[in-house]
Amino acid sequence: MSRIETDHRSVAVTDLAQLARCEQQMVLDRQFGKQRPPARERLARAGEAEHRRHDRLARQYQGQGRGRARDARCFVASAVYGESAWQTDVLRDWRDRVLMRLWFGRVLISLYYRLSPTGVRWLAPRPRVTAAVRSILDGLVARVVRSDKREKS
Repeated sequence: MSRIETDHRSVAVTDLAQLARCEQQMVLDRQFGKQRPPARERLARAGEAEHRRHDRLARQYQGQGRGRARDARCFVASAVYGESAWQTDVLRDWRDRVLMRLWFGRVLISLYYRLSPTGVRWLAPRPRVTAAVRSILDGLVARVVRSDKREKS
């Protein structure tokens, strides 16, 4: 079996989508260069910038980007709301913006990371307790959201 050599550059999602949509257009673009009207070119540049922004955010969220990596652990909120729920994101953001800046907050976070995996396993088969925890977290999420709105205005 022969080995394929690549330059390991990433391929833009729009190029892959274009390939799936119209192979002939890809051939013509390669042969004559991409010729887009100015308005289409502006939209394409804006789309590429947005792709880069989303990629940067995804890498930061996954801890692969430059700068401080975001910690994705939020055991109890993930168990109660779901891993990608907006409430879980609110609590993660609050942890990173507020608690991590305080020495006491960092101690609480460290303790939470030690104890919460066991707590989540205990919560799983107990829907009434999970509902009570959700109610407590709902109150915390509401306070954080109100606080954020006050800070922004």
